[in-house]
Amino acid sequence: MLLKLAWRNVWRHPGRSGIIVAAVAIGLFASAFLMAFYQGLIEQRIASVVRHETSHVQMHHPDYIADQDPVFRIPQADSLVQMLEQRPHVRSVAPRMAFPGMLQSPTGSTGLRINGVDPDREDATTGLRSALKEGDWFSAERRHGILISAKVARQLKVKLRGKVVVMAQGPGGDIVSGAFRVIGIYGTINGPRDDANAYITRSDAAEMLGLGDEVHEIAVLLDHSEAVGPEVAALRAALPGLLVRGWSELSPEMRILVGTFDQMMFVLLGIIFLALAFGLVNTMLMAVLERTREIGMLMAVGMGRARIFGMVVLETLLVVMAGVPVGALLSAIAIGWGANKGINLRTWGETATQFGYDPHVFPSMKLYHALVILAMVVAISLLSAIYPAIRALRLNAAEAIRK
Repeated sequence: MLLKLAWRNVWRHPGRSGIIVAAVAIGLFASAFLMAFYQGLIEQRIASVVRHETSHVQMHHPDYIADQDPVFRIPQADSLVQMLEQRPHVRSVAPRMAFPGMLQSPTGSTGLRINGVDPDREDATTGLRSALKEGDWFSAERRHGILISAKVARQLKVKLRGKVVVMAQGPGGDIVSGAFRVIGIYGTINGPRDDANAYITRSDAAEMLGLGDEVHEIAVLLDHSEAVGPEVAALRAALPGLLVRGWSELSPEMRILVGTFDQMMFVLLGIIFLALAFGLVNTMLMAVLERTREIGMLMAVGMGRARIFGMVVLETLLVVMAGVPVGALLSAIAIGWGANKGINLRTWGETATQFGYDPHVFPSMKLYHALVILAMVVAISLLSAIYPAIRALRLNAAEAIRK
């Protein structure tokens, strides 16, 4: 009886109820799409950090991080790389000679990190070759080549095939240098990182620094992210003399971003649903005040206060639940389209790359987040019904009938 009565009361004023249904649908759609958009943005950023920057695991000499002195090296790197490549979850391994240096041209100079890499292994681990915008990749026939970003090229006023000099501190503390030719201009979605890194071959770096098969850094790409924890623990036990860290330790800003994502989303969702709650309270309170005489008559014929309270709560739930399927359908369509086609933020593309984010975003919705949004909608509808229901309970039957 209460359900039938509540349903009829909801549609006594189709226009007013329709506005609330539309508000619920729009609020649900906005909440779901916003959460899916940011989830996709974060997932793409994590994938980019792992694939193009840190890999899943990195190894260094324990003192290298505090002071990137070329003297802090990993010995017998080739044997270690071969051992790592045999591990079951390892997809690729990239040994690097990485040291701070100065890049000079006849018209300028800039400081950055010089990365001496094995070209094939580096490309398999970070996909660096696909980031080439101009020029050619490393080849055995062309020695002393260097890859730099477009911004560094503009700063130094050099073009493809132009010559630059790399200067750095050698293992013995003396200054070493080498002449290199710009063979390629590269660029990823992380512009600041590109401008802080230049790439040469590992053999050229070893020749300049006077080293053998030693390296400063070994990056390991795994077949899936779930293997990072166990792999880091196993490598730390097998290689106690090296500093072994996973991607979340290598990129603390990403760890913080992932850790605060839910809190940030709950704040945004709370703002959206708070605005919805005000509309619900106002509508239901108006419905109660308009039916003062009717509610008084129901009390007079024996309807208890609990049923009056339940009737108002049911009316609120029904009008909210009428909007939920519409909002869910709109969300599913929009998120599905975005996940398939992507959302290209061309207007903010340059700004996004300055912070390392891909301007082409693919929204992603987790089941957990969808359930959280649905639970928040139900909770808001119940809370919004409390005050109008209390106002209904405060009515005096005799006085209400006379109004």
